[in-house]
Order: sequence, then structure tokens, then C-alpha cells
Amino acid sequence: MHDSVLHPPNCDWLGDDLVGQVVERGKLSSNHVSYSANFSIFKTTPWEPNANATCEHNAFKHGPEGPVQRGKASSNHKRQSPAANKASQHVENSIDNDELEIRKRNRENKARYRKNRRDKAIEYEKHIRLLQEEIQSLERRRQLIASGVPAKSTVWNVVPEFFRLFRYGVKEPVETTQRLTRKDHVQLDFLRKTMAPDLICNTECGVEALVEHLTCASNAFQDLETRLVRLEGDTDDCVVATTLTTCIITKIVLQHACPHLVSEKKGWPHLATRLLGQHISIRGVARFQWDVEAELVTRIVYEADLLTPLLRMLGTLEDVSWVFAKSLLTPGCTSSHAPSSCTSSTLIE
Repeated sequence: MHDSVLHPPNCDWLGDDLVGQVVERGKLSSNHVSYSANFSIFKTTPWEPNANATCEHNAFKHGPEGPVQRGKASSNHKRQSPAANKASQHVENSIDNDELEIRKRNRENKARYRKNRRDKAIEYEKHIRLLQEEIQSLERRRQLIASGVPAKSTVWNVVPEFFRLFRYGVKEPVETTQRLTRKDHVQLDFLRKTMAPDLICNTECGVEALVEHLTCASNAFQDLETRLVRLEGDTDDCVVATTLTTCIITKIVLQHACPHLVSEKKGWPHLATRLLGQHISIRGVARFQWDVEAELVTRIVYEADLLTPLLRMLGTLEDVSWVFAKSLLTPGCTSSHAPSSCTSSTLIE
């Protein structure tokens, strides 16, 4: 049998009748896709368990001797080798050593922290002591400066400082009179350092007499102020201070200095009413005697012109003379004795 391209082997099957019955296929639409011809490709057969696989799975799960219970080791479990035991023990020892090292470091850190706190507390206490000593030193310096006593006292620096400290009278403490006896009181400390113990003040003697006079004036007069106007040298050991004192005449002044002008039965006389509440300016002169060797003031003589301001207030000499008739004050602003209400015991024990 001879086969060729022009005569295929099945040419006998392809007769004219078969070929003539072939119908030409119609042209398909480009937008239509049919999957019916190849739908059988996606069909799959249902899964059926394999008996052999199931047996193998059950054998793996249950083991040859039956099912294995969870949480329990199999009876044929192999024991760990000695090398594995040593490795596990080594790991546990390493963990324990690390924990011990951490605890040791924590203890050292806490001990170091407590030591630092103790050292800082000791250092702070030391600084506090130094600051307290410095404060005491500065307080002593302040008292020395406030008292106005220079390193070398002379009459030319003591007298101006006296009028500076006593410009507004004696500053009497409010709480107790014992405070005034302390050494740190500026005014009294100044008097003790610059005045002689046997100081002569007008007709009285002693520093107590001077303090008593200043205290009575401060308590009696309102808004008392004494200013130093001029300071001149009289002799080598004496200086003259010109002063101007301003104050307000109060009821206390009239009751103690001019008791004859005040009578509770008759009421306030005409002169007392005219003087009460008046502002008065008094010019005065104070002489300070100085001891060069002791560097202390030994004598103070004070005089003032009280006649001129009263004459300006009252207008007539007759009224002024009636004021001084039974008064405890003289026209020179000196008193024969201090009022009974003013005693030195309130200041100096």
C-alpha cells in the first residue's frame, strides 16, 4: 500500500458522500465567548479517602499499641543522654548565676545611693554651720555699723551720730522692757560706748538720766523730730550743736508740764485749748564736752528757746507768763525734775 501526501491512509473512509455533507460553520460574534465546549475541563471527580493512607494516618496517630493520650509521654519515650542533662544543668546554673549577679549589682547600687545621701547630708550640715557663723559675723558687723561707733571715736563723729540715732526720740520696744537692756539695742549700745558712766546732763548725772529725759520727751510729744542744723567747735574738747526740734503739743504735755492749765472740774481753760494740737518749732543749742583720753562724752548742756514759739502762738506776754507761772518747764526748756510718770526703770534695770 503506497501512502503519500496526496493519498492519505484513510482516504478510503473519506468518500464524496461524507465530504459533501459537511456544512460550513457560521461566523461567531467577537464579543461572545462560549465555555460550553470546554466546560468539561473544569470538572473534577469527588475526593474519596484512600484506605491505605487512612491506615497509615491512624497508625501514626494512635501508634502500634493504640491511641496515645495527650499530656502523657509514650511508654517507649527515649531518655535524655548524659550530655543533654549536663547541658540543661549548665543552662540552669548560668541562669542562677545571672540572677545572683543582678542581685549583687542591685545591692551595690543601693549601698552606693545610701552612701551618697549620707555624704550629701554631712556636706549640707557643714555648709549650714558655715553659713550660720557667717550670719553671726555679718550681724555683729551690722550692729557695729548701725550703732555708728567708728574705729576711732572723736567728738566730731560721735555728736552727728547721736543726733542721727535720736532724731525721732527713743524707740521704746512694744513687747517687754527687758529687750531694751540687751546689748544689741542700737541706741543704748551707742550711749554705753560713747558716754561716760558719770555723764552730767544739765543738772542730772548718769546715762540713765539722759535716757530718762529722751524717753519722757518721746512719750509726751507727738511727731517729735530733732534735726542737727550746725556743728561748731568751741574749744579743743568741746563742740556746739545747733538743733531744731518740731513736735505737736498733746494733752499729756499739758497735763505734766502745765498742770495748772488743766482742771477736770473747770474743764479745759482757754489757754490750754489754744495750745492743744499746735505744731511748735523749738531752736536749741547743745554743748558736748569730750574726754580725749577716754574717748567719751563727759558733759551735755542743753538749752532751747521755748519763749519765742509760745509768744507767737498766744500773742501776749501775759498769757505766756501765765503758762510758765506754775509750769514744770522753764523758758529755756529745762525741767526742775522729771514727771513722776517717766522713770528710768522702764528702760534700764
